[in-house]
Amino acid sequence: MPDPVIAIGMNALSVAMKAKCGQLTANDVADLVNDAGELLDSGQPVRIAVTTFATGYELYAHDPAYLRTLGVELHEAVARAVQPDPVDIHRRDIHG
Repeated sequence: MPDPVIAIGMNALSVAMKAKCGQLTANDVADLVNDAGELLDSGQPVRIAVTTFATGYELYAHDPAYLRTLGVELHEAVARAVQPDPVDIHRRDIHG
């Protein structure tokens, strides 16, 4: 079974792109929220990003310009959440 963080992250990137392109539907958001709720822990950064996006969608579903902004924010949040730690994270001379 694939890593659920990666699976939900990919789904979230798809939803983000639909939001940026003006093709997002309520079913897309509902499916993403349901999947994230089932597969990810509540404190997981991808789940937090999905929940934040879904809340914004509920408030601004009628505003295509703001939905594009939400799509960009979701994309950036997922990219940050799935980025691995550097291999030299323990080095104080580089990372402080």
